[in-house]
Amino acid sequence: MTNPPPANQEWLEDEELNTLYKSGAIFDADADKIIEFLKRLGTKAVPNWYIHHAYIIRGITANAVLIRRYMERVEKQNTFYTKVVVFLTAVAAVSAIAQIGLQIYVIAHK
Repeated sequence: MTNPPPANQEWLEDEELNTLYKSGAIFDADADKIIEFLKRLGTKAVPNWYIHHAYIIRGITANAVLIRRYMERVEKQNTFYTKVVVFLTAVAAVSAIAQIGLQIYVIAHK
């Protein structure tokens, strides 16, 4: 069952997009390329309702790849900042102990 696309849309016939998904290269494509493909998926008509679900899944897959990369980047940042906080906490603890020790020393030698 093939219906003509709406007057303001064109068919989504994209061999590059098909090759990207069939080869699994979507998982290695850079973010700009993935966003470009998402724009194509969202702005062109699907020529056949029997494959319409495949294009929906492709869009979900592309979004999942982008989200996974974002979460990996956030995890790296969180790890870095956690290490910074632990370091600063250790410095503050050593500083507090040194201050207490200095106070005890000053009081003892009055």
